[in-house]
Amino acid sequence: MDSYRVSVENVLRTILSFGPRALGSMAERQTADFIEHYFQKAGLEVRRQNFSASFFPLVVAGKIITGLTLVILILAGFLFANHPLAVLVLLGLLLVQVPLVMLAVSGSKLSRIGRKFETCNLMGRTPDPDKDLPTILLVAHYDTKSQTLNMAWRVILFSVPVLAGIILFLSALLHWIGIFAMPAWGVWGMIGVAGICLVILFFSRTENFSPGAVDNGSGVAILLSLAERLPAKITPYANLVFLATGAEEVGLAGAIRFVKEDIQSLRQNRTLVMNFDGLGSGGTVTMAGLKQWGKFRFAERAKMSLNEHGFRVRHYKVIPGVGLDHIPFMRAGYLAVSFTQGSVESAKRMHSPADVLEGVNIDELAKLIQAFEQMVERSAIDYGK
Repeated sequence: MDSYRVSVENVLRTILSFGPRALGSMAERQTADFIEHYFQKAGLEVRRQNFSASFFPLVVAGKIITGLTLVILILAGFLFANHPLAVLVLLGLLLVQVPLVMLAVSGSKLSRIGRKFETCNLMGRTPDPDKDLPTILLVAHYDTKSQTLNMAWRVILFSVPVLAGIILFLSALLHWIGIFAMPAWGVWGMIGVAGICLVILFFSRTENFSPGAVDNGSGVAILLSLAERLPAKITPYANLVFLATGAEEVGLAGAIRFVKEDIQSLRQNRTLVMNFDGLGSGGTVTMAGLKQWGKFRFAERAKMSLNEHGFRVRHYKVIPGVGLDHIPFMRAGYLAVSFTQGSVESAKRMHSPADVLEGVNIDELAKLIQAFEQMVERSAIDYGK
């Protein structure tokens, strides 16, 4: 336990000493160099995948979403009493735009629009991979971002307009079929509250003040600790690939680039992808992504390993509104999952200057590394059957 604790704390302190790691920053480049050196020291074959990305999805697309939502709600308010069918169409557009925009931002070329910054993915793999063995791909992003509003407030401010849209949609439906007519003050009251939330979101700024201890220094610390310990144990059963992605915070650009350019080297039905993001803040471990592939029931084995180390686990196929690096792999047809944690307190610190080392429970992070190590060992043996 002590060796795990020392290892993870040393990695975290080193990464945080570089400063906030926003796209295009000196700290981001220093972190990439540090990860590359760490992979080499662990005896891995290392390759750097250089690419460019922009803040367009994060900044411009976000303002387009909030502005369009506000316009739709105001139009719905004027049409509500006399044209309920038109309101249903408008609010239907509002309710479907969130998943559609998420799909566009995390699955398109939007990160190549606007001013571009150079970044890279770092890939380390065990030497002389055996093509007959399955592959386990372990992933963590190393970049950061901060915004005027922390994660907790942004979740609230996004949720209120969506909830208002759902209530107005149902009210317009009941109005159209003649069951219930919402008074004008109720309609405009909800639109007013939602509009205030949207205006605040519209004028929030993206900054570079987050040290990124939990998001995602903890994930990098897990990745590098596993790179040190796993190859000697896993090589007889599976090939290991360690991937540190850049530009995750601007639309999963690094993971998308890897999937588009390098995924061909990994067989779809023989590759397990595990992504680590936002761990060490305490609370239940959330696993997002697919449960199984064929007879290999990964979710059961993952839960068993985490439970044995004292962690509660919950599983969702997707977490609405949250972009994680397993998503491009899952869309490409791979068995892919992300592990994260979250509480109200950690959400207040996320993407803000308060995401510092003191917010990470080092002992818990060390236990998580032990759990993931056991999980990978079991998966390597079982997935190869």
